[in-house]
Amino acid sequence: MQHRFVLGALITCLVRLSVAAQTGTQPSVVLEATNSIHGVGGHVSNRLLVRLTTDGKVEWESVEWQGPNQLHSSRIPPEMVSALTERLNEVDLGGLQPKMGPYNGYVDTSVELFVHVATAKWNRQFSVINPWSGRRAIQTVPRELKAVICEVDRLHVRVTGEQEEPMCVEKPPAPHS
Repeated sequence: MQHRFVLGALITCLVRLSVAAQTGTQPSVVLEATNSIHGVGGHVSNRLLVRLTTDGKVEWESVEWQGPNQLHSSRIPPEMVSALTERLNEVDLGGLQPKMGPYNGYVDTSVELFVHVATAKWNRQFSVINPWSGRRAIQTVPRELKAVICEVDRLHVRVTGEQEEPMCVEKPPAPHS
């Protein structure tokens, strides 16, 4: 009889934990971007640039030449998450194709940037070939695509301290004559 009670209590506890886990709000991904670099001889190197979740957690990887990439994490304030989400919602992602580019020419390499935007308005995944400034421009990056790439870059720069992508640097207004 005592075993039945313990077993019943255990099952009840597990059911309650399962229901709590299912109804609890887990942070969801707002923006995620991964660089895939293709080099000579078929070499491929993947790197998480940023993964931002609704609770402000930002994850990224640093490249380790003698081993696997190192995953790092940080947090940004809720107002920054809201502002970034609003800016992404303002971008018209409807016209973006699943795979776009190349936009720049590189020597002996190519880069494919995989992006996932998940906001209340958009849930889009797409990739961009050679989005970063290179040796020569092949074609102009469309305004809407550039807006998303630069959001990725600004968030990446904020958490890593790395250099900002030249196409994303805000240019000061021209002086009036």
